[in-house]
Amino acid sequence: MSAASDEDRAEKLRRQLVGELVSGGVLPSDGWRAAVAEVPRHVFVPTFYRQTPSEQEAVDASSPGEWLEGVYGDQLLVVSPDVKSSSTVPSLMAVMLEALDPADGHRILEIGTGTGYNAALLCHRLGDGNVVSVDIAGGPCRCCERASGRAWVPSSTWRG
Repeated sequence: MSAASDEDRAEKLRRQLVGELVSGGVLPSDGWRAAVAEVPRHVFVPTFYRQTPSEQEAVDASSPGEWLEGVYGDQLLVVSPDVKSSSTVPSLMAVMLEALDPADGHRILEIGTGTGYNAALLCHRLGDGNVVSVDIAGGPCRCCERASGRAWVPSSTWRG
């Protein structure tokens, strides 16, 4: 697949995920709906690991169809081979973000950046100057660094 067709596929799968979350009743507000529709989760999950009883299989852009289907499925994704980091199930993220119910101008401190996807959703909704994300581990934050310069990436991501 070409990069353009991968991006088209990712956009289609994002729209499909939004539809599933809306029909499931977990994404009722326009602000969060727009964030999930516009922030590309695959930028923050360049690789995930499929667990089998006997092995861990890395799934990434070398198998774009399988990778994008996994990234935009409503499922937990293990993102480190030592199984210490994951990207939360999108429907659970939607429930938590809806429950947060921030107003325009609110500032958010996120503890535990992880892949950076949740921070990006927060930035999309509130503006990158209103979100600070902190993580103890350096590795997962690299996804945020790769995506830096985009409007939906926190301008402040600290690692300790």
